[in-house]
Amino acid sequence: MSVPTVLVLPLPAQGHINPMMILSQRLAENGCNIIFVNNEFIHKKVLSSMGNQEGGVNRQSRIKLVSMPDGLGSDADRNNFREVFVSIKKNIPAMLEKLIEDLRLKDGIIVSCVVADSAMAGALKIASKIGIKGVVLYPASAAMLALDCSIPKLIDDGIIDSNGLPVTQKTFQLSPSFPHMDTGSIWWAKGVDSVFGNVIFNNVVDAMQTLELTEWWLCNSTPDLEPQALSYVPKLLPIGPLLRSYDDNQGVSERSLGQFLEEDLSCVQWRIYGA
Repeated sequence: MSVPTVLVLPLPAQGHINPMMILSQRLAENGCNIIFVNNEFIHKKVLSSMGNQEGGVNRQSRIKLVSMPDGLGSDADRNNFREVFVSIKKNIPAMLEKLIEDLRLKDGIIVSCVVADSAMAGALKIASKIGIKGVVLYPASAAMLALDCSIPKLIDDGIIDSNGLPVTQKTFQLSPSFPHMDTGSIWWAKGVDSVFGNVIFNNVVDAMQTLELTEWWLCNSTPDLEPQALSYVPKLLPIGPLLRSYDDNQGVSERSLGQFLEEDLSCVQWRIYGA
């Protein structure tokens, strides 16, 4: 039996790359070859954090780090996440299909499965089109995915409007067994302007529809923490928590693979001195 090759596609942001890299390491430990894809800007940051070890942790690694363009011009500000996000969403279908074809023609690598970040769920359409199985990983809590899946209900109940914005400031429940939520905490309508908020909201709506292309929905959670949310979305398979290992027997680069931002340890100091 041939060794499966899994193409992993995170949203190019640290909080999304971390759990998807940890999942990739677990898959590699169980015999899969991994093609971990970032846009060129973040790919360079990841390599730099590893001492520019191209292709993975070491020569024996099953994880190959590759990049693809983000569709922006050479003078674009890659630190402007809005521009990067909008461009990637627009250009990812053609770029991903080309990458998969180049892997086959140039390197002899046949992709068996695509694991896409929920924010990049459009990749599942490409995988389906070319006959590759797809998996989606929701890197946040199951409760957040339950909220995303409930958008039609929230609109029908008058909680949000068709643009995803809260109609009134109040609490609501997704189901009688679910904890109360506050409309002020609806994540896609919080902390961004209305234009970008609408972009994010439409991406969530599209992602929820795209989920129907795959039978495997994974999330970074556990039944011990979120029994109500996991019951609300029974198709969701919890595989978390996806946490970094700090075993001293691991190499430094393996512990930090994908970690391109400096860790903020202030919360640890608060816990030690504030206990």
